[in-house]
Amino acid sequence: MFTSKIRGIMENHAPQTSRTVTDRTSSPWFSVESKAAKQARRRAERKWNKTVLEIDKQIYLYHKKQVSGINLTAKREYYNLKFIEVQNSKDFFNLSNELLGKDKNTKLPKSIKSELLSAAFDTIDHEIL
Repeated sequence: MFTSKIRGIMENHAPQTSRTVTDRTSSPWFSVESKAAKQARRRAERKWNKTVLEIDKQIYLYHKKQVSGINLTAKREYYNLKFIEVQNSKDFFNLSNELLGKDKNTKLPKSIKSELLSAAFDTIDHEIL
């Protein structure tokens, strides 16, 4: 009886919650150097938020530029190596499409029924026929 009342109070004031954690794989060009630079940037940002001093803001902006530069050069080197490894035109165009974010599979909207979707793209005027 006592435990059921305590459990009811706990559910009322502090209900059990759940959250979804997505596991993201890191980028292939991500390295220990870029991780350390990001940590330094976050540390500088936290310090700037606490002190609100101009010098801390400048330090944060310096670290921010450094992180973006490290990531840009690492990404550039990664894709340069990928393009050097390309053997034929098919591989070249596949890599280019990957870079441009083009997906091979065209996805149709799931919220619209297929009959309505096909009718929306129907270009033939059936009254003329």
